Amino acid sequence: MTQAVTCPGCNQQIAIDDSPQQMELERLKQEMNRPRTHEEISRTIPKGVNFGSCPDGNCEKKIENPNKTTKFYDCPHCDANTVPSKYSNFCPTCGKNLKDEDLNESSVDISNDKGWW
Repeated sequence: MTQAVTCPGCNQQIAIDDSPQQMELERLKQEMNRPRTHEEISRTIPKGVNFGSCPDGNCEKKIENPNKTTKFYDCPHCDANTVPSKYSNFCPTCGKNLKDEDLNESSVDISNDKGWW
């Protein structure tokens, strides 16, 4: 992108081009601000979160994570029964470390569920 600036030495208007870094930054800003499709959003939902919604909150459609967690584990520190992985480093509910804990399977198991949602 070319922009006009005033030369500090002669006070005349001159045209300069943005640096490649500035042009890339502008391209990335435009990419970040464009609306995302439900498919794009579904690929960004983190493991352990099976459903999400549009960031602006105007869409009422549930967006499903294509890599749904179906088996969960109990946290030994709180009543949470939806720790997403036996190898989780911390409980997403209480935040306590689970790194060296032996987690028990939770009663929450949607692996055979045919879609109650």
